[in-house]
Amino acid sequence: MDEMQAFYDAFFPRAPGGDRVLRPVPARRHARRTRSDLLQLLYSLVMVSFPVEAWRQPHIPDSGAASLDLLIEPVP
Repeated sequence: MDEMQAFYDAFFPRAPGGDRVLRPVPARRHARRTRSDLLQLLYSLVMVSFPVEAWRQPHIPDSGAASLDLLIEPVP
């Protein structure tokens, strides 16, 4: 839980700026790796936000597993 909280505390305030990183330049001109890394960070923030904000614990009893799978890259 400490690692989730640390990630959340470090990244949450910066998350709204993610689109500002990508917005000034058309998406097709960004390195594919840059877009992918930013998306993975945002997905990670989504995954830790409920345990950190709502449940205050990493594992919720009687709940199913949650996962986000990236099947294809977003099309610019």
